[in-house]
Amino acid sequence: NLILTATNSYPFSINLVATLLDGNKQAIGSLFSSPSLIQVPALDGNGKVITPLKSKLYIPLTPQKISVLQKARYVYYTSTFNTGNQPNQVKFYSNYTLDLLLTADINYTIGK
Repeated sequence: NLILTATNSYPFSINLVATLLDGNKQAIGSLFSSPSLIQVPALDGNGKVITPLKSKLYIPLTPQKISVLQKARYVYYTSTFNTGNQPNQVKFYSNYTLDLLLTADINYTIGK
């Protein structure tokens, strides 16, 4: 598995797309089969984030995905904020961030 740890401090849930790029920054595949949802953190009565929420997204590694990953040199992330649950206008604060950390949990044998 690849594990994408997302720490969301925005007052919205976020749909995330991760596109794999080659050395020329051309799209060659995607990490997810569809956009992955990052949950919204808890909010106070004023709609401000109380504490950022850490989510883990697990990406199974199939032989096809491994083949594309071996060719990839970059990952390009696109996020869409889901604002449908907000009844009022929401302010953005300078401490709002989306931190992403991509790690792997693999066993891989190189040559014999």
